[in-house]
Amino acid sequence: MKGGEIMKKIILLLVVVTAIAFAAELDTWWDNSGSWVLQTGTKARCRTAVSGTAISGLDTTMKVNPIALQTKADVGQWITYSLSGGDVITHYVRKPGTFAGKAQVLTYTSNGIVAVTFTGFEDLTKGSDNIAISYAIDSINGTGAWADPSAAGVWKNVTQLNAYTASGSIGVEDSLKFWQKIVVPNMGRPGLYQDADGATITLTLSEQATWIQTNGNFATNLP
Repeated sequence: MKGGEIMKKIILLLVVVTAIAFAAELDTWWDNSGSWVLQTGTKARCRTAVSGTAISGLDTTMKVNPIALQTKADVGQWITYSLSGGDVITHYVRKPGTFAGKAQVLTYTSNGIVAVTFTGFEDLTKGSDNIAISYAIDSINGTGAWADPSAAGVWKNVTQLNAYTASGSIGVEDSLKFWQKIVVPNMGRPGLYQDADGATITLTLSEQATWIQTNGNFATNLP
């Protein structure tokens, strides 16, 4: 047998296992209370991709043929939240003084760390007149033990509140129970005082996956 033919047979004997790198999306269904729903598109709850190396054997005579594989689940962060009562509080003031009471309750639950920040909080104004407003936050763990404003301790003025960041516990319901205090001066003009531009409480998912877009959806293609 010639040398070239021997080498050709050796090559044929060696190339019995082939490896092909590829990536493709697999069909995934969501169990919606017993009804299986196919998950597709950017708003899917879960999508699945197969990637890496496809393994195949071709006329192999090995007694033991191991095929290594791996499964992963890359979990994003989610949150459920609610603001009790409504998004507008109006104080109807018949006489001057300092007044305090319960405001809204912000309740949220997440599987990761949540940063709660405050922006745009301002005193209430009418022309050049001003009503100072401040806030206290009752027990972030949701116990809500305060019976009246005397238990509030430290009140945050609007500048302090705008610089404040709260963070809750992972996997349990947290509540921010707001108390609000206003100081109405003796010589304030009658009429409606307000924070004309409003304010914003922002809940930031601090551990969100990089493959989830800022609008909370998948990108068109998986990572």
